[in-house]
Amino acid sequence: MTDLEETRRRSAAIFGNEKTVEVVLALSEEGAATAQMIATSTGIPHSLVRDALVRLVNGGVVRQVPRVGGSRSPLYYQPTPDNLWAAVLAAAQAVAGPQETRTGRTPVGISRDA
Repeated sequence: MTDLEETRRRSAAIFGNEKTVEVVLALSEEGAATAQMIATSTGIPHSLVRDALVRLVNGGVVRQVPRVGGSRSPLYYQPTPDNLWAAVLAAAQAVAGPQETRTGRTPVGISRDA
């Protein structure tokens, strides 16, 4: 089993979605992002990124930023500024471990030397 497969297995077991850890880490790197931005940076299909983001919004961990410019303008997602986001991010980082993400980046807060 590869590191990515193990991360996804753990993500599914803990968060109920195998892509959640990657989405959380990507959103952490961006600060605020659209589902398409995260899909592009992670290589995860847009629909699966959106599903993970909707779960995070429903859980109160992420919020949708009000659209500027009408209903067809991009919909950005942003972490909530509270301890819940910090806890979910810490859990995602622990699940991902020190391995590289699909994008070749080391997960936020994780040292390559760990």
